[in-house]
Amino acid sequence: MINPYKITKDKLPLIVLSDHSSGFVQWIIKWRTKANYNHIMLMLDPGEFISQGNTFSCTPLNRYVKERSRLKFWKIKDLKGCEKNRIGQSVNKDLNGSWWSKRYDYLGIVGQALGILKINSPSRMYCSERVSKYLRKLNGFEDLPLHPSPKDLNEYFKTHPRMEVYGRWSAD
Repeated sequence: MINPYKITKDKLPLIVLSDHSSGFVQWIIKWRTKANYNHIMLMLDPGEFISQGNTFSCTPLNRYVKERSRLKFWKIKDLKGCEKNRIGQSVNKDLNGSWWSKRYDYLGIVGQALGILKINSPSRMYCSERVSKYLRKLNGFEDLPLHPSPKDLNEYFKTHPRMEVYGRWSAD
């Protein structure tokens, strides 16, 4: 167990899976994917997550570090400075985009729920598509799928030689 509030800048970036069971979309994702986690996001700076909610934005930790939540933190082993910069620049470009480009892909969630991954809004993303997009910019991650679920990424990370679990947090 780790304390997310004590993660320092030198340990970042981290990829964070969340089981936050407080909404309909979260329930649909867990039901469809039969997964332990229903959301995935990034932690690039201490004290905040970068998360695709209704819009892609920075979110304080207390939005996810609360009762009825579980978090799993993944670390990219041997991350080079240039790779860290590549992720940061890509994320910041998206964060600085128009509100339209940062909107959530609700149609994509319908596609996931129906098991038809081609049903999505090409100009919008849901959480796991964003994380996949950033990771595909790194060596060894080019084979990540375009439309993964949080479960797909978690399973992929379990077998990827550059990934390791940094820690877990639970409200229990």
